[in-house]
Amino acid sequence: MYQNLFTPVQHIRRPQVRPGGYCWLVYTPVENIDIWPSLDPVTGRIASAITLKTGKKWYEAKVVDKDRFFREEARVSDQGHYWEQTISAYIGGNNSAQTLNAGTIPYHKYVVMLKDRDGQIRLLGNEDAGVEILPAYTSGDIDASRRWDYRFVWQHTNPAPIYIGDSTTLQTDEVTPPFTGQGSFSNDFNSDFDI
Repeated sequence: MYQNLFTPVQHIRRPQVRPGGYCWLVYTPVENIDIWPSLDPVTGRIASAITLKTGKKWYEAKVVDKDRFFREEARVSDQGHYWEQTISAYIGGNNSAQTLNAGTIPYHKYVVMLKDRDGQIRLLGNEDAGVEILPAYTSGDIDASRRWDYRFVWQHTNPAPIYIGDSTTLQTDEVTPPFTGQGSFSNDFNSDFDI
């Protein structure tokens, strides 16, 4: 569904720093999707809304704020380049409903939407490949609480698309680094490279 974007190479610069983690996460089985969104190859963002089938819903993963991670990592295999996205989360405690749900969840593929604290809403999963949800339970010991850990895993040829994001322009301005022998040892680069 999502083709390689024709976005030019840009500078690698530190953006505005925001707290880590993500704000919220929702998921639904891929069979609940009626209309998949399209991707705008010019902006690299989702161009249309995702639509669920009548009577279907998004499920909330209301997890502990601590240890919420979204990781997106470029990888290379014999088949080529791809991206692996992993979302980690946990809930404290256990009950029969959680145990039964954990027995059902791994047998579906999902579409996941999460809002990162950087302001972006990312979409994982598409009609080609859904997200795997992998639960793990521990009873803890006398000094630790029981808990369910959840990993949401998706692999695709591109990073997870931006469903909603800021509209800042691409950073393609020209930077001219100094040539060898120019400047002092402690300041070999212009201010574009300051952290």
